[in-house]
Amino acid sequence: MLERGYEVSALHVDYGQPANGREADAARAISEHYGHSLSFGTARSAGGKAEDLSRGRNLLLLALALVRAPSPGVVVIGIHLGSEFPDCDDAFIEETQRLYDRYALGGIQILAPFSSWSKVDIWHYAKRTAVPLHLTYSCDLGGEQPCGACSSCKDLEALRALT
Repeated sequence: MLERGYEVSALHVDYGQPANGREADAARAISEHYGHSLSFGTARSAGGKAEDLSRGRNLLLLALALVRAPSPGVVVIGIHLGSEFPDCDDAFIEETQRLYDRYALGGIQILAPFSSWSKVDIWHYAKRTAVPLHLTYSCDLGGEQPCGACSSCKDLEALRALT
């Protein structure tokens, strides 16, 4: 979005995920690297378990972003191809955009620039555009990455093998 000339403000959400602390640290580091603002949100399920929210995580993230976004404005989400979750495709974005239009009177647009890209496509893009991948964090379990056990770390190991 910076390449496209947008002013960027990031949002990190703690929904009880085991990796929250490290994800928050990575969000801070990336925000500092790019010089944009970062705000924090918290959401908890009635049961207090992160997995209770994972089934609607992207809807939750977009709802929180809607509340915080300026109008007119743009909200960007990093969904991509290859996810088993139903809230990671263009149909989900279109349905959610209709809700945004209802609540923001058409003033806030959702963009999902990677929705038709695989993780490999995104990795190559990040390498080509010098995204500071060393600042990112992706272990679902919140440990040292790659842990080798969770699906995110297995993906990371496979992507690192490409370079």
